[in-house]
Amino acid sequence: MELLKDAQNEAYFKGWYQKLLAALQFCAGKALSDEFSKERKLIKILGDIGEKVKSASDSQRQACSYFTSNALPLKITFINANPMGENISIIFKAGDDLRQDMLVLQIIQVMDNIWLQEGLDMQMIIYRCLSTGKGQGMVQMVPDAVTLAKIHRHFGLTGPLKENTIKKWFSQHNPLKADYDKALRNFFYSCAGWCVVTFILGVCDRHNDNIMLTKSGHMFHIDFGKFLGHAQTFGGIKRDRAPFIFTSEMEYFITEGGKNPQHFQDFVELCCRAYNIVRKHSRLLLNLLEMIYVRFLIVIKMLHAGLPELTGIQDLKYVYNNLRPQDTDLEATSHFTR
Repeated sequence: MELLKDAQNEAYFKGWYQKLLAALQFCAGKALSDEFSKERKLIKILGDIGEKVKSASDSQRQACSYFTSNALPLKITFINANPMGENISIIFKAGDDLRQDMLVLQIIQVMDNIWLQEGLDMQMIIYRCLSTGKGQGMVQMVPDAVTLAKIHRHFGLTGPLKENTIKKWFSQHNPLKADYDKALRNFFYSCAGWCVVTFILGVCDRHNDNIMLTKSGHMFHIDFGKFLGHAQTFGGIKRDRAPFIFTSEMEYFITEGGKNPQHFQDFVELCCRAYNIVRKHSRLLLNLLEMIYVRFLIVIKMLHAGLPELTGIQDLKYVYNNLRPQDTDLEATSHFTR
């Protein structure tokens, strides 16, 4: 509803959006209209608080929870209407365009559904993300999840990275062997899943502040401002030169410090299996991306206000090249293994 209202200001398509909004309002009964009204009121309140936090002094900001990044997003916890349910924590961002994150997460969800339909559970955590208007929106906070950067700070890492960091962190939080083994398995699968999806979609700008771990072993990525291979450059050199992130400390944890080297080969084989399952559905993914592109490219060309990474049909070619639908499974396995 809010996105439709915002879109009414667009010069070229406002007539279409006005008709859609009118149809939605006409079809909605009183109960649904009341829900929409509550949602608008909530978004207005959060937006106003966000602006006050930005303009306030540091001492005045102590009255509410917020993150210290540039946009000063709010940390908000909703009490669950279900008394048996857990409270729901979100980040409310004002000043960030979350439409691209929504898009990437939706495509990753499609890939995960493909794996699950094939009987392969990659233990993926795909958090929810909702754009509530231009430059604002909500992001779900995953319980008990911390950034890799925070884990590194916890162990006081300076200088060269210590390979045993992740292993030590999981050992600390899973003292019982059964819990540790389960965490290792969750990491094994989720890390492989994210290696595959970030490779196919060309997710860039990866660092230890946008890779997260849960105590139960699940690894997942956040912040998808750079994808389709649009890497940031420094001095004319691309920052992201690796096709996906898999570090020596991840390998150290998977192989139990080198005691089980076969686990690394098993990990590679799992990645290749997951990759080939997604490749079987290349046409579905490419059609999905194409539909999204047709919609966004029209807006980009006419309004000059599109998503930063959606710049042309050549970006579809980027995903096509990574999916390699013309390859046999053996050829794709060889390519991904390299």
